Amino acid sequence: MHLTKSLSRRNLITIFILLFSLSTMNLEAQRKKRTHDFEKFAKKVVLYMNTDVAHWSPDEEALQYISEQTGKDLATVKAQAKKDKAQVVADVKFLNDNGVYRKLESSDIEVIQEKPVKKANVILHCSYKDKKFDLTLTNCVQTNTTWVLGDGVVPSGDGVQELIEKDKERRKKSESGALAKLQKWGAEQESESTGSESNAYKAQTFQMKGADPVTQYIRKENIGKHLKGYYIDNDNVKHKAVIKYQPPENLSNPNSTLLLYEKAIGEPGYTADETQNRLTGTINKSKIKAFYVGGQLYIFTGEFWDILKEEGAIRKLARITLAEKDGQTNYVLANLIQKKGSSPENTASLMLGFKRKMSALVSENEAMAEKIEDKDDGYKWKNMDAIITEYNQWYAKKYPEKTNYILQDLKEANTKPSPDKNKPVQILTVNQLSDYLGGKTWETTKITQFNDRNPDGISRSSNLKQARVYFTHTFNADGSVVIDGVSPYKGKYDQWKASGRYKITLTNSSTGKETDYKLSNTKTGSFEFERTNPLLKKKEIITFSIK
Repeated sequence: MHLTKSLSRRNLITIFILLFSLSTMNLEAQRKKRTHDFEKFAKKVVLYMNTDVAHWSPDEEALQYISEQTGKDLATVKAQAKKDKAQVVADVKFLNDNGVYRKLESSDIEVIQEKPVKKANVILHCSYKDKKFDLTLTNCVQTNTTWVLGDGVVPSGDGVQELIEKDKERRKKSESGALAKLQKWGAEQESESTGSESNAYKAQTFQMKGADPVTQYIRKENIGKHLKGYYIDNDNVKHKAVIKYQPPENLSNPNSTLLLYEKAIGEPGYTADETQNRLTGTINKSKIKAFYVGGQLYIFTGEFWDILKEEGAIRKLARITLAEKDGQTNYVLANLIQKKGSSPENTASLMLGFKRKMSALVSENEAMAEKIEDKDDGYKWKNMDAIITEYNQWYAKKYPEKTNYILQDLKEANTKPSPDKNKPVQILTVNQLSDYLGGKTWETTKITQFNDRNPDGISRSSNLKQARVYFTHTFNADGSVVIDGVSPYKGKYDQWKASGRYKITLTNSSTGKETDYKLSNTKTGSFEFERTNPLLKKKEIITFSIK
């Protein structure tokens, strides 16, 4: 009897384990099926067509999988994927720009191949208003985890052409419509401002590289280079300057300074070696109202310095920030708008509750606000740019006394201001000290020696040469130093480097012997350092100036 009970328990346990294993296998099968469900993939792609369809292009993990399965070099796979992504983004942009919006009704799949990776066309059966059409996601790939987009989005069906024609007709329908006004207004734009009737600034965007929208506003290959630009001070004076094109996170940071240099890229004498281009000064952003570098104008919007896209009662802005995605650090673009007296708002946040939010923003123009509330044609979320442009034009005519543009009534700084030799130079980093000293010859102009309590000032006009301490230092950009004149240092040191914010180290390369200059002061065109005179055994401060 006990044996029977024992066997029964054992059988129950065995049955339980089998059932658990089967259910686990079933869950795994369902999970795999769910992950590779092309219909769910289709729904997600349609959703992202309104924001960033490139999200469903192959990521690093997918590219690695494709490379391993096909035996193709990873770099080759990545290069092809980059082209495919650009094509997909361009195809979707064409659809959106021409009024081919969509609601997914159902989807089908045409398998092209099963191995080495599964590839298929995913067909989206869509509708918009009373029109029906298909969108084919061509050459999609099934990875080990999910489906990813292939090399295009191809529209087909009579409904597509009808929607495009209807969109064209709508654009031409009325000269007073928001879209027509935007086209007319856009034709009047110049590179940095609107036509002669307005001083409102409008940015020029760069051609987008691949599917990266950030590249419309920054050129990553120029980061670190010295570019021609300008800044506008708080007295409304425009100063032409050569500004270092820093990473976007530095340009937008209100606590970072602008770095000004003598020569810009492309000018005679320019070199990629910063130390030969002479750091001429720094600008604290709190002292200015705008600066222009790298083809874009930056303004302070309350928390960051953002790129000004379009100026008016409602500004259009671009903000570029660092972000982690798929384990990599990338730049992310946010499109913002800002009404005077308010904080910037991300345009994506206006999608929900658009008619309420947008009508409030343009409330001074009651007719416009009513059209937005009634969802009139041309006054919906997709028409936001045109609405803002129309409102800005109306506001400028209605309230000219309240409309002040950044580039309006600027005074030009005709000449570079003479350097103030008594003005301190802010040295923030070792590189800045290298920039300040490098590529120049510095000569002794004053020595103050301390004998007990009484300093003995020795100037060049009296007995400096007779005291046999006159000498020059040439700090070359390649790290070599030439010390000339009658000096205990002459010929003993042939290398130099900035070893601290206010410290220079001289080295004899053959012996390894070193000595330090500890700078006690830096001013425009001069610097001081303290030392103990090796012959007189006296503490002294030596002043150097640019020769």
